[in-house]
Amino acid sequence: VTVGVRFKRGITLSVSMEWADVGGEYTHGNASVLLQKKNGDDWETVDTLTLSADSSWTASVQVAGYAADYRFRERSGGSAIDPNTQAAIPVVYGEDTYQANYTVSYQDAGTARTITNTAANNYLVNGKEEIVPFDPSFRNSAGLYFCFTWHVNSIQMAEPITCTFHYGENGEKTVGRVYKVSEYIEECVQEYADYPRVVALANALGNYGHYVQPILSQTRHWTIGVDYQEMFATSEITDDMIRNAAKKAKPFAMSTTKDKGSKAKFTYSLNLESGTEIYVFIRPEAGTTVTASVDGTQVSAELLSDGRYLVIIPNIPARELDKRHLIHVEAGSEAFDIDLCALSYVNAVLNADFPDIMQVAVTSLFNYYQAAAAYVPNDS
Repeated sequence: VTVGVRFKRGITLSVSMEWADVGGEYTHGNASVLLQKKNGDDWETVDTLTLSADSSWTASVQVAGYAADYRFRERSGGSAIDPNTQAAIPVVYGEDTYQANYTVSYQDAGTARTITNTAANNYLVNGKEEIVPFDPSFRNSAGLYFCFTWHVNSIQMAEPITCTFHYGENGEKTVGRVYKVSEYIEECVQEYADYPRVVALANALGNYGHYVQPILSQTRHWTIGVDYQEMFATSEITDDMIRNAAKKAKPFAMSTTKDKGSKAKFTYSLNLESGTEIYVFIRPEAGTTVTASVDGTQVSAELLSDGRYLVIIPNIPARELDKRHLIHVEAGSEAFDIDLCALSYVNAVLNADFPDIMQVAVTSLFNYYQAAAAYVPNDS
């Protein structure tokens, strides 16, 4: 008779914690981590570890069995935090401790495990929840209020934006407020009535939000007042305004070194739904690929399903819509440059046979640029 005995050898599991923060002058309190062992369909807590800055946010523990039988879970308020969910985790700023909102994720494979905490906070816009970073050192000048930044695009100016701040031991306490860009514009116009540049900028911003909505509603197939609330107009865009903007936009015309007989083609446009972006679409000769650089820096040229390549110049501030960019394109054996700025598209629309709805929209954008440039000069 032969008797076989199977021994479960001891293994060492290690866990490390990474913090994806926004940089701020704060530190993290100690973190409690549960070691759990699989028991049927459940996970049973068998040990509790403490990770801290003093331990370089790492810890190790020896267990009997197999690595797959165990997992680590960060703990908040006595409970394990599920993967990819938010939880309140302590941060220390000065002598005070706050409960910051973090999204927690886990890497569970192997014997070396990683927990990643990503700073987050909540905004609710048009029924959709978004997350933004939380930095307790980012406060107003008096140091009394925490500050958060939510980037509102051009079609959201009349949308109610619900900001929710989570705090307390488990993040169960909240404080929130509803904001609207449209209301802020009205407040600025009234409060800064003696500052004409502020009033001009606020009104131009509101006008841009109003006149860009019809063209984006038409091209994106959504309904004003249903999908997005209608932004009010602060003034009418007249024919004289359009003619004046067309004249002033001419010096910003696009130029290119591409030969007329080139087999490569390109077009360009603005993404007016964002914080303005220039889109350049390049169609090379069949069977060739495209590479590109912008202002001397290599950038990604995304291959689209229709065979074109897309190069994006993102996040252009309103006061810099006149800033020119040099795009160098290599398409197969051909190479050429495109010199343009965001106002190149305004010129193209206003000095060609485009629909009135487009000309009104880009005129409002040009007026917004002028007001922003006057409020914050480029050399300041």
